[in-house]
This record gives sequence, structure tokens and C-alpha cells, in this order.
Amino acid sequence: MTEAPREIYNLIKCWLLEMGFVILNEEPEEEIVLVSDNERDIAGLMLDCEKDILIMQQLMGNLPAEMESIGSAAAELMVMNADMVHGAFKLNKDMNKVFWWDTIEISSLTKEEVMASINALSLIMAKHGERLTEILQ
Repeated sequence: MTEAPREIYNLIKCWLLEMGFVILNEEPEEEIVLVSDNERDIAGLMLDCEKDILIMQQLMGNLPAEMESIGSAAAELMVMNADMVHGAFKLNKDMNKVFWWDTIEISSLTKEEVMASINALSLIMAKHGERLTEILQ
């Protein structure tokens, strides 16, 4: 795929709408779109079209403030990462927020690959959503 970032951004938006996502917000000048789909248990998934990669991330929650609880939560998140086909949980730089994160190279981007990545997020929510709600604030 050799289109410019704006063309790829528009293509991804079309794919998301075809898949039934609701666009919550978008920043076309930055090629960023924020989407949700209640049926897939996805709320606030951000897709960011950079020059060479598509970045997808969703805030999962905040880590507990107590140091002992942080270690326990982080260990559980690492175990949950093993269940993911695409993407992984990651912490922000301040190490107080947990995100689901995945990237796809723009050069190999297909609708099926974007959907597979999003489905992986949906599956992890179905499998571990209740526990994530318990361990993340």
C-alpha cells in the first residue's frame, strides 16, 4: 500500500464504518479517529495513521495507587497478554494507565488485518473484561 497518510486514514475510516463502528471523534489533520462498538465491547479505540504504521490503542483503566497492588495487577496483565493473538497491554510513561496497543505496517495494511486486530481486543474483553474491571480503577 503506497497511498499518502490522508488517503489511508480515509480508507480506514470507511472500513470502520462498514464494520459498524461509531466514530466518537476524529482529528483529520493528525489522521486520528476514535471509535466504539458496544457489541464488541470496545469504547474509545484510537486509530492513528502515522507515516509507516497504523497505531491502535484503547485505554483499559488506571493502575491502583498502592505499590503492592500495582505489582499484582501488572503480573495479571502479563498473564493476560499470553491470551492475545494481536496486540498487548502496555503502561504509559507515568506507569499509572494501562492500554491495549497494536500496530500494523501501512505497507501491508488490509481490512482483514485491521479487523483481526480489533477482534483480538474484543476477544480479550470477552475473556478478561470482568477481571480487568476488578484490578484496574
